[in-house]
Amino acid sequence: METTTQHPLSQAFIQQASIIIGHRQEIRGIQPLNQNDIQRECDNIKAVSPRILQAGLDEEDGVYFFKYRLQGQEIQIHCEAADSPAVALYYGVKALKSDGISYKLSFPKPNLKDLRKPPYTLDQEISVRSELRGLLSSFEEQVEEALASTLHIEAQLDILQAILTDLESADWDDETTGSVMARWAVNRAEKWAEERYEFKVQEIEALPDDEKQRSCAALRNNPHTEANDTLTHGLTLAELALIEIYEGRFLNIEAANRLALKNGLSCGQRLLAKFNLFDTPKQRTGIDTSRSRNYMVKSLKRLLPLLSDKGRQNAEKEIQTLMARTDYKDLN
Repeated sequence: METTTQHPLSQAFIQQASIIIGHRQEIRGIQPLNQNDIQRECDNIKAVSPRILQAGLDEEDGVYFFKYRLQGQEIQIHCEAADSPAVALYYGVKALKSDGISYKLSFPKPNLKDLRKPPYTLDQEISVRSELRGLLSSFEEQVEEALASTLHIEAQLDILQAILTDLESADWDDETTGSVMARWAVNRAEKWAEERYEFKVQEIEALPDDEKQRSCAALRNNPHTEANDTLTHGLTLAELALIEIYEGRFLNIEAANRLALKNGLSCGQRLLAKFNLFDTPKQRTGIDTSRSRNYMVKSLKRLLPLLSDKGRQNAEKEIQTLMARTDYKDLN
C-alpha cells in the first residue's frame, strides 16, 4: 500500500497501523541521506570490488531500489524496495554479501524488525485491536498538540485537511482480518479529524464579520477536495453535491457559497470541489474499490427520498450500475 503523504502525523499513523497488522516491517534508526551522501556511498560500494560494474539507487514514487551489476551478468539486479535511501542501501549491501562481496556502510545500519504475524486467532485479533485503539488515542493527542501550537485557525484547517487527504487515500488491497481492522482504525481517525475540521469551521463562523471574510477567503483558496465533512443537517458534502448533480443544477462558487450557508457552513469551496469530483457518470460509477462502491450505494440510497422523480430515476440507474460491479453489502 502506498499513499501520497500530506502530513507526517497521518503518515506515521498509517505506517504504524500497517506494522501492527503485519503488513509492514518496523524500521527504526533510519539515517537521513541527501543526494550527495547517496552518490558517495554508491561510489564507495562500486570501488570495493572490480567485479562490480554498476551500483546505484533507483527511485520511483518515493520508493527506492538498490541496483547493481556484476561482471558476467547481463541483467541488473534490483534488491528489495524501501521507503528510504538508507534502508535501500542496507538491502543492497546484504545482496552483495550473498554474492561474496563485503562492504561496511558509512552510517549505522537501520534497526529492522521481522514482520509481525498477521492476526489469525481470536486472542491475536483482540491484541491487535487493543494496539490500534492505543494508536488512535496517541494520534488524536499528537494532532491536538499540533493544532494547539498553531496560532491561526486557517493554518489549523490546513493541518486537518492534509491529514484527511492521507486518511482518505489509505487503503489495503486484501480482505484479511488485519486489513479490515486497519481500515476500521483509519475510518475512526478520519471521522475524528472530520469532526475537528467542522468544529474549526464553526469557530470561523463565530468570528466578527471582517475576520470571518478573511478566513472564508483563505478557505476558498485551499486546494483540498477530499474530506467528507458531516453537515449540520445530517448530509455529507458529497451527498449535498450529488443532489445538485442529479437534479441537473449547476454549481459555481457563488451558488456553492449560498448552498453552504443554507446548510450551516461558512464557505462553499469544499462543496464545489465535491461537485466537480462527481460531475460525470464515470466519476460516480467508475470507483475502483469495492469498499468505496458500497459507500456510494449507501449514500445514493439515502438520497432517493430527497430527489425529484427525474433525479431519483437517474440515481437509481447508477445504483444498479454500482451494485452490478461489486458484492454489495448493506453497511450500517
